Amino acid sequence: MEISPPFYMCSGNNVSANYDQFSQDLRTLLDSQRGRAAAGGSLYCSACLFGAMEDIRNYCAGKQRGIVIKPSCNLRFHVALFYDATADNVSNNTPAAKGTNAIKLKM
Repeated sequence: MEISPPFYMCSGNNVSANYDQFSQDLRTLLDSQRGRAAAGGSLYCSACLFGAMEDIRNYCAGKQRGIVIKPSCNLRFHVALFYDATADNVSNNTPAAKGTNAIKLKM
């Protein structure tokens, strides 16, 4: 597992809500998603994501978005939605229109 060199990028915008509550909510969310993201993968996947979570907390504290990219994993968060939540409700058997590419997210 390679963990360096890492690349970090955080937004310049600070969280306008309660900082302590935001930090706790972000930690809870990232902890819960790490297990899902690393499920079925190697132990190294979980360790890499854990390190990326720590980097987010250290370098992007109080920011509205951030990303950590490492050779073996990457992690991104943003206070706004960056995927279509309605895709969870779309049947996987629905064909895409001719001439289009469609990606359906299933969580």
